[in-house]
Amino acid sequence: MLFLIHRCMILETKAHALPMGFLDPETMSLSTITCDKSYVVDYMTKALKQLVKKDCIMFAHDTGDHWILVALIPRWCKVLYFDSMRSEPRDHSLLKNVINE
Repeated sequence: MLFLIHRCMILETKAHALPMGFLDPETMSLSTITCDKSYVVDYMTKALKQLVKKDCIMFAHDTGDHWILVALIPRWCKVLYFDSMRSEPRDHSLLKNVINE
């Protein structure tokens, strides 16, 4: 199901020539980062080079028990975390390390 939503978002942004890019949520999940951090860093590096002209790059991130939306805004060097359960403290340090590398 998540794959279909991801695919639809990509097609919609291309159809309307929107300056947005998307990263694969499976690759950006906590379990993938934990198992093979260097793979995720390489994936992000390659993806960001391809999406360099995009205003916003988004991906869903599975924290293990909850999904959040992460938006990268390269022009402003900002990362925004959209978490519907923001009242509960969460440790995003592994994800932050991958983004910063």
